Amino acid sequence: MIEYLDVEPLVSVFLITYNHENYISKAIDSVLMQKCNFMFEIVIGEDCSDDNTKLICEEYSKKYSNIKIITSSANVGLMNNFLRTSKACKGKYIAMLEGDDYWTDPNKLQKQVDFLESRPDFILCFHNRNHQIGDVVYEDLLCNYDEEKYFIFEEIIYASIHTLTVVFRNIFNEHPYPKQFHQLPLYDFALWAYLSLFGKCAYLNFTGATYRLHANGFYSGGDNIPNYVKWMNSQITIRSYFPKRYQRNYKNFILMLNFMLTEELRNRKVYGKYGYYLLMLFFRSIAYSNYEYVIFYKSVYKTVLKKYIKSLF
Repeated sequence: MIEYLDVEPLVSVFLITYNHENYISKAIDSVLMQKCNFMFEIVIGEDCSDDNTKLICEEYSKKYSNIKIITSSANVGLMNNFLRTSKACKGKYIAMLEGDDYWTDPNKLQKQVDFLESRPDFILCFHNRNHQIGDVVYEDLLCNYDEEKYFIFEEIIYASIHTLTVVFRNIFNEHPYPKQFHQLPLYDFALWAYLSLFGKCAYLNFTGATYRLHANGFYSGGDNIPNYVKWMNSQITIRSYFPKRYQRNYKNFILMLNFMLTEELRNRKVYGKYGYYLLMLFFRSIAYSNYEYVIFYKSVYKTVLKKYIKSLF
């Protein structure tokens, strides 16, 4: 076993995984390659995989004393796995990764920790990432900035933050994750929004990770329609938690998701659900006092309704 000094880690690397036997080794190796002047631990939330993921993680934990595994005899689901794994993180900072993604910059952790150590007014920092399909890696430009970019909390909704790029201050002992969010199907966006109540967020201008797109991915492998519904419903729950200055941005974002859902349904010719969500979008636009949406979708809905009536005869 490779022994690490018996000191508290400055950083906890939060790594959740489920059925990632083909990817988990690369994820763990990408953390172990980090060049840091501080200690870090790797906390693996292994959600009772059906494949060899748990066995692979256990082999790593036997070899490296700074790796610990959080698991159970039954699958607990994404949100509960997030909650128990984040609770087990002891570091001053938490860096995030999922078992099918990996880091590419060996200085990633050092860069992000150096920034947060020097800027106590910031709660979180993130960077750009690429994506991979099969064996091919594609360059991404998720944030169209040529330099560092800072976000105050009501602007966080517009920041393109991805889990594998994030390092944040571990505030969960003093400020536990809100119980209202425990039933959400997704944890990431709610987490960024919650953290932004306690400090600013920064985009650091480098590419330090790769996100895999594959058929079994929680996000990338899913159908867009239920994903949009989950995301939209999550935003509605999140919006209710935050102060008034958040509200306009969240309302607009919910309307945008509702629009994307209706377009997906229209393109797939799922006209029953399309009509339902289009009507929902119209009434939600009224409730949110977004009259540009109201005027536009009133016209669209009339057109759709006329076409439907004609089709009956």
